[in-house]
Amino acid sequence: MQIRTQSADASAGSRQAYWDGVKGIAIFAVIVIHVVPSREVLTLAQVDQWMMILTRQFVNFAVPTFLALSGMMAAMTSRPKDAKYVRLRLAKLWPAYLFWSVVFIVLFHRPDLRNPGAMAVDILAGQGIGIGYFVIVLSQMIILTPLLARIRSVAGHLGIIVGLTLAGKIYTYGTTLGFMSLGSFPKLSNFPYSVLPFIVWYPFYHLGYMIANRIDISRPRYGALAIALFAMIVFLLISIAECTAWLRINPQLAAAQFKASSSAYSIALFFVAFLLSPILSRRVPQFLVFAGRNSYIIYLAHIIPLKLITKLASWVGLATGTIQQVAIVASGTFVVCLVMAAVGRRWLPDRLQPYILG
Repeated sequence: MQIRTQSADASAGSRQAYWDGVKGIAIFAVIVIHVVPSREVLTLAQVDQWMMILTRQFVNFAVPTFLALSGMMAAMTSRPKDAKYVRLRLAKLWPAYLFWSVVFIVLFHRPDLRNPGAMAVDILAGQGIGIGYFVIVLSQMIILTPLLARIRSVAGHLGIIVGLTLAGKIYTYGTTLGFMSLGSFPKLSNFPYSVLPFIVWYPFYHLGYMIANRIDISRPRYGALAIALFAMIVFLLISIAECTAWLRINPQLAAAQFKASSSAYSIALFFVAFLLSPILSRRVPQFLVFAGRNSYIIYLAHIIPLKLITKLASWVGLATGTIQQVAIVASGTFVVCLVMAAVGRRWLPDRLQPYILG
């Protein structure tokens, strides 16, 4: 009996390491997204322009993957999904976000310190760190989790997923392209405000929540994996086509992770990762596991080393928007962030780590 328990513990540990590795890949994709130019892509040489389009569309799974994994992990925990659950999850999410928002405001938005309204926007709209929209969106999903827990049938889940996903796409395309008026809130048509409503990011969190305990992945399912891989490739090609179609009309939508084709690509990729877990659970490099376990602090802080390394790359003559520049800046930022996380975990007192490292 003890042997079985140890085997089960080892298997659970391998699965957790696998998903940490997936988060490690996703956080590297986040960094790549922030290195690849989006609005300036049309000013690049033709070859570089295409390389940036291909790179950006390939890594557009980043935030959707984090949301899907968050939903999956929420479903897997045995803790009751009630008001206490929401409070505990938000209490883990917000302290580090507030800390790094203040750091960024001091470094990059110092005049906002004298303006309470600007400070509120920096924090509540994610403007402080520039990409804090993820925290705002994830907070909304956490608040909705007790409602998701009340849905018992697959049909109920699918009905809500399809309905809210369609509503989200109508909202996204309508506001971004100017077909839908927002009256007194015109800012909601532009990033980062445009990505704050939770329906923009449907169905990822809910999808992860739904499939967590409903698809058996205790053994490889090669047929389903082949279908998911095929779908992933097809939707990636469609996202490249959609990007090129919108590029001169609306660069913001062309690059977006939440446009319809990129959403479909991200869903297919998540199913690929899900179905690969019994095959690769014991083969994840440790640096990716470490990156995944520290992905939140990397997300919150990576813009600082990214800015510094981008300036250094420019100083040594690397042209912006080339594949060499993206590879060097993204990899350098990733390594610096891993070192920062390792130093923080090693030297910060345990009582301070939740407030700084998450």
